[in-house]
Amino acid sequence: MLLTELIDKEQCAGSEDAVRERINKLMDEWTYLTRKSSEKGEKLQEANRQRMYTAAVKDLEFWLGEVCSALSFCANIVEKCYVYYWIVTDTG
Repeated sequence: MLLTELIDKEQCAGSEDAVRERINKLMDEWTYLTRKSSEKGEKLQEANRQRMYTAAVKDLEFWLGEVCSALSFCANIVEKCYVYYWIVTDTG
């Protein structure tokens, strides 16, 4: 039997008002708890999105560093080829 049924049937030994008050308080506390739990869940999701974004940015920075290194290496080769070409064509 539900507590509200006990109250309605006056089976709380004259403590129906106290039981009703306690039920209302428990319902309020449950509502508060579920609201706070939902808010916490949203904050955790936002923190996770921020963490994922930060990780993606770091991965991108690392990748760009690798690309820059590769381009620098290629630029050095091109420069050496140009110098070699200049030496070969200038002396011939």
